[in-house]
Amino acid sequence: MRRVYGVSWEQAGQPSLPWREVHALVLAAIQDPSTPLGAEAVGWDYPAREVELLLLMSLGADPKVLPFTPTSSEPPPTPSNDDTGDEEDLEALAAAAAADLQALITIATD
Repeated sequence: MRRVYGVSWEQAGQPSLPWREVHALVLAAIQDPSTPLGAEAVGWDYPAREVELLLLMSLGADPKVLPFTPTSSEPPPTPSNDDTGDEEDLEALAAAAAADLQALITIATD
């Protein structure tokens, strides 16, 4: 708790850190996989923030470096390098990739 919240377990139950607050902090830590307790609760090998994981996955990192085993072991479809490929197939693949990317982009407005 000291590293995540800046308080020691020895302070638990004291007037400055009542048990009710300790309970809330522990539940928050369990729900947050970036804490050691939360990573252990979800079965990850090490704690990680979602931003770090998204960065690793978007850079095409080897799945072995992720703290969990990805559900799909198949690599994403890629166009083949042989000359038998159809131009329409490549255009359809590019259109599908663009649609997937567009679905992931969120623009915040006031």
